[in-house]
Amino acid sequence: MSMSVVASTVIAESVMSATMHNLLTIILTGIIAGAALAMLISGQSCGCDVDESCSQYGYCGISDAYCGTGCQSGPCTTASGTTPTDVSVSDIVTDAFFNAIIDQAAASCAGKGFYTWSVFLQVADLYPLFRREGSIDDSKREIAAAFAHFTHETGHFCAIEETDGPSKDYGDETNTQYPCIAGKGYYGRAGKGYCGTGPTQLSWNFTYELAGNSIGFDGLNNPDLVAVDPLIAFKTYRLVVLDELCPLDYSFWTRVW
Repeated sequence: MSMSVVASTVIAESVMSATMHNLLTIILTGIIAGAALAMLISGQSCGCDVDESCSQYGYCGISDAYCGTGCQSGPCTTASGTTPTDVSVSDIVTDAFFNAIIDQAAASCAGKGFYTWSVFLQVADLYPLFRREGSIDDSKREIAAAFAHFTHETGHFCAIEETDGPSKDYGDETNTQYPCIAGKGYYGRAGKGYCGTGPTQLSWNFTYELAGNSIGFDGLNNPDLVAVDPLIAFKTYRLVVLDELCPLDYSFWTRVW
């Protein structure tokens, strides 16, 4: 065999070896990347508890890192990528609009003087994106849905507490995560219980605790605050729609009932 043939063979084998090495490197890199991606996807699968937020990276937690910028779902404190429009809530929910509803309740109703237009607007102002996205027609429809719910639950803002609430048991004693508090009772506000209260008629011990965690009060130990503080009462709608039904902070008033 001539020297030129031997040299060509050696060169060919070297090239083939280098090619195989590079191919193997590419394959291994792909396998490792695929495994890493699978782990990342697995780690980012959000199945958060109701009082946790899904972060922008797909993990569950309750700190600002989870509930703040980029939060995907749960009780988010900011709405990722959403900018308020010029829609004014007070231009839609006018004093006349609010009074047209509450004026249908009897003068003897406990809700008279408790549910007020000014308090509702205070709550709306606490959430910068509250009904300030989409068109004006969208805002009108979604605010109408919220007030339809309030009206249905309270009888045109007549009731603060559920009718016959004290006779009903809303204490789930099997719930160990949010247990009923001894001595608090499970009935009406007189017993510091968990019957339907406020514009959403919030009910059950565990729901009061979740509401407290969401809006900042001790719902399990002081459920009666919903019946004595109108600001807290209106804020409970955040839990009903945001945390339980529609997990996006900027649209927690948008559930169509």
